[in-house]
Amino acid sequence: MEYSCHKTLGKMVTKTVVVHKSGREPSLGNYIVRTFFRIATLDVISFLLGTKIGMHDMLSNTRVVKIQ
Repeated sequence: MEYSCHKTLGKMVTKTVVVHKSGREPSLGNYIVRTFFRIATLDVISFLLGTKIGMHDMLSNTRVVKIQ
């Protein structure tokens, strides 16, 4: 849903969107990496270590930004 609609239900509620760290639209590969690491339990470790960006965003070169 995230790749085809560019949003998930959570993104619609929070009025946010996923973008590539360069500001462009993420590729299918970026979404696949992001989804894989979001599912993996390793992503929780990045937040426990106090990073502001989750492992799924670091490894997929994406960021979540608020819609203006």
